[in-house]
Amino acid sequence: MEPQPTLELLRNSVALTTFGKDILTHYPTPLELNAFLLPFLRYKENNVKSATKLIQQYWQFRTEKLGLYTRLTPREVQVPLHTKFIAMPNTRDLEGRPIIVIFFNRMIEGKISDLETLRSIWFVLENIVQFEESQKKGVCLIVCLEGGTKTNRDRTRIELLFDSVQNKIPVKLGSVFILNPPQWFRFFWSVSSNFLKAKLVKRIKVLSGDYQEQLWQNIGKQNLLRELGGDFMFDHDRWLNELYEEKPTLDSAPSVSCQ
Repeated sequence: MEPQPTLELLRNSVALTTFGKDILTHYPTPLELNAFLLPFLRYKENNVKSATKLIQQYWQFRTEKLGLYTRLTPREVQVPLHTKFIAMPNTRDLEGRPIIVIFFNRMIEGKISDLETLRSIWFVLENIVQFEESQKKGVCLIVCLEGGTKTNRDRTRIELLFDSVQNKIPVKLGSVFILNPPQWFRFFWSVSSNFLKAKLVKRIKVLSGDYQEQLWQNIGKQNLLRELGGDFMFDHDRWLNELYEEKPTLDSAPSVSCQ
């Protein structure tokens, strides 16, 4: 539990900013405001100045890039989620981090816009933010690039993915695995990695070919989706159904392996 004086300092600091009025409007009660501010305070280890800066970056990206002032509801991301391009199988890696998987090919086959993509990813991340461990241990992100990165737009989406989470939201990327990238990705990564934090770059592993054993060593075969060479059978339809009152009416996305 964060010391009350520190939380009060953060509330006062945010109130003095240009974006503070908007935040206070959308989180009007002390309980709502505290729940919003605490993840930022934890993420920055009670550093009020750093937490205020992160909130500013979060709010600016959220309102200007995503067009959002309140948290997304499942209904608002129903169409992109039903393409099954993103999965949260309720398993953890060997460090105890919750696993998130992104299938790039499904994103493209489902003809999801960049905005729908980002909103869906943020929907998942903002549901993780409420758990304190997401600021301390972080999450394990697996991005399968095979079969879906052939155009400049696809490359732009990869840039958007990393830009949308770095210094934008109080969720630590504890580990990131990029699976089976196309040939051009090596050059792309050698350039773009220079614009990422050194700590984040160290956590990112680019794996090609027979990558399964490397994933098992970091994640555990029992925690890895079967589609990625693991033993865990993830019922994606059930996960989606739990988000909505009725069953999905959209056609299910094809089962595509990343192997």
